[in-house]
Amino acid sequence: MKDFQFDTTREQEKLENILKERKRRIAKQQVIFTLILLFIGVVLCLYIFRKVAYTELDGYVKIDVNRQRTPRDIFLSNINVEIGDYVLPGDTLYSYLYLDALLDQINLNKEPQVVSDDRNMRVRYGVSLQEVNVLRTRIRELERQIALEDHDISFGLSDNAHKLDLERLLKESREAYKAKLAEARLLREAWDATAEAARRSMYDINAPILLNELMTSAGRHTSMIHYRLATDTAIVIDIQMPENMIVLANEEIMKLQMLDLDKSNLYVIGYVPIDKMDKLNINSKAEVYVNDEVSFRAKVMTLAVRTSELPSNLQSAFSRNTMVPLAVFEIEGGQVVPFWALTADLPVSIRIPNIRFKRLEKEQKYIWFKTGEGLLDFSKEYLRQRREKRHMQQRAYETGRDFAVSQKPHSEVADTLQGSSLYHVHIACFKDGNEAEALVEKLRKQGYDRAKKIEAGAYSRVVVASCPTEAEAAALVREVRKTTKYKDACLWKQERK
Repeated sequence: MKDFQFDTTREQEKLENILKERKRRIAKQQVIFTLILLFIGVVLCLYIFRKVAYTELDGYVKIDVNRQRTPRDIFLSNINVEIGDYVLPGDTLYSYLYLDALLDQINLNKEPQVVSDDRNMRVRYGVSLQEVNVLRTRIRELERQIALEDHDISFGLSDNAHKLDLERLLKESREAYKAKLAEARLLREAWDATAEAARRSMYDINAPILLNELMTSAGRHTSMIHYRLATDTAIVIDIQMPENMIVLANEEIMKLQMLDLDKSNLYVIGYVPIDKMDKLNINSKAEVYVNDEVSFRAKVMTLAVRTSELPSNLQSAFSRNTMVPLAVFEIEGGQVVPFWALTADLPVSIRIPNIRFKRLEKEQKYIWFKTGEGLLDFSKEYLRQRREKRHMQQRAYETGRDFAVSQKPHSEVADTLQGSSLYHVHIACFKDGNEAEALVEKLRKQGYDRAKKIEAGAYSRVVVASCPTEAEAAALVREVRKTTKYKDACLWKQERK
């Protein structure tokens, strides 16, 4: 006990080390908790920003699928394609036999119509040949009698009256002979056709074929086989029937997805809750998200012209609004999108920006209807422009111009597709081109997307829109004078060079 000494310095160092370790641990925990709170705050801010800056809608891709059906009951013999095959116009999809033709082979109480027609034609042809032989014999007999009559006349035994009667009968007989001979030729041709059809039917009353024998040996009876051909370039996406199967009328055999998606009515359908109708209008643009990596641009084409029931997975247990308006979005051209992202009924998310730099007047947001009078003038003009644009696209497609991809303005398309004159809604003229461009930009912000500047000599003319016909331009001039401050708007006819 006398030798024990308490080393305060070492114990002090241990205590300091313990305190330092505890402080480091507390500091590390504080940093971790701070980062976690910061991450939660950033996520919360991003969520709030997305809710404030964007309106998100649920929707799906709408595209027509070519469903291969049969209008009559058939026996499906062979399927010549597989799922995923790329087919061209004229490629054979499948071969089949009409089921009624097969059933006629085993019905002992009913003869196929083509066999009956062949027998009737054969009988008619035989009767016609007999009539031809009778007329031929009659002609020879008349010729013999006329020769005898000439002999009697030469000896004064008979007068000329009987000879004239015989010659008249000879002419009539010869004409009847020609007619019957022509009829026999036609009947022969018709008999050959019915005989070939009867041969193809393979009907034999003395040796009827059982149904299962016909089906198993149908591949050898090529005359009974029909073929279904592809009508357009497509990809086989589904096959719903196996080979050697009876397919009833209107049952689906396979599905094809045409590669010309524009002809297949490609759109995006969005479910718009009623409380979000003020977030989009007839000119809204949107971003359609398929997943985190695939998205594409679209714009509203039709807004709330029909309603639909929300899918069960989108319905809320506390909401009674299960029927919502639908918005149809048209996909903008010039975008590269995976083919799988445009398949039918693919669910997508539609994001519409709430902050718009291009403000629209209230009357320009929707298609408006006035009770007792009908559509308002602006709505009529909007629908007319849409109709005209659709005709432009169709004409561009028929003439080989790539309208959908280039997305040319309406006026440029009118310039390339219409006649020798163009009619403009003219509102101002400037010597300074910059002032004209500033006015054009102002008009476009007000919703006149077709406004542009046209150089005419030393002046720059500003037009609200260009129309292919004088009547359309005059109607638009009246509309501009009525709804804007440009009361001096006038019609300007520009001759093409």
